[in-house]
Amino acid sequence: MSSGNEGCNCINQTSILASLQDRGCTTATGQPGVHLTLGGSCVAYDYGSSACLQHDLLHDPNCQGDLSTTAVPPYCFQTWCYVNANSCRKNSDEKIKKTEYFSPSNDIFYSYSTCNSTDYFSQGIDSKSVVGGLNVTASIPDYQYPMMRKQLPDGTFIDDGKDDSDNTYYFDDTIPFSGVYIDYMNSIVQLSKGDIQNVTFTHTSRASSKQYPSSSFTAAVQDVENGLVDMAVGPFWITGQRFCDGREDV
Repeated sequence: MSSGNEGCNCINQTSILASLQDRGCTTATGQPGVHLTLGGSCVAYDYGSSACLQHDLLHDPNCQGDLSTTAVPPYCFQTWCYVNANSCRKNSDEKIKKTEYFSPSNDIFYSYSTCNSTDYFSQGIDSKSVVGGLNVTASIPDYQYPMMRKQLPDGTFIDDGKDDSDNTYYFDDTIPFSGVYIDYMNSIVQLSKGDIQNVTFTHTSRASSKQYPSSSFTAAVQDVENGLVDMAVGPFWITGQRFCDGREDV
């Protein structure tokens, strides 16, 4: 039984699912569980946790029809698990996505690729957050002086890729981003008068960077599409691909 690929291991989210008492239910096998959606499938608390398994085939009633009379969706047979987004983004090339089932109250991420499986699952669930003390995570796609850079503890500025050829500093979230765009976003936080509590700036994921090696900006908005960040900040062009995909950037 696999626990996921190196750098993006499966994690246990049983306690989070068990805490969703307002969505509690009893599974077909008599176990306590949680509704994936209001009035939707009732799954056990260990759904998606700890190992690469066919979690939907095991727990999702939509995947448990009579195979002789019912067309079972292909995602039912794929292995996947919940993962730690920060670890996967920084330490692996695995593609991860944020589940819409339990958002925005809980940040839960899953991956098929860490289980060497194919993601046939298509979400189609729109979630909207009510603004009020909102915490936003924003991806910074690259260094561009003086708009986006980092400052080391000794005061040295990292202004372009030549100063960080192996991206050691770029992927280190303990070294903060700075620059014109970061100052602009922080000004918006002040002007929001509490509607936006904070903006946390971070790097793009290695998986999206691998998917779009010629454009760190497209990689950044892919992370928005995947739910890894709330927005991407930088001097973006609106391309046909980004427009058609319905992605958002600033």
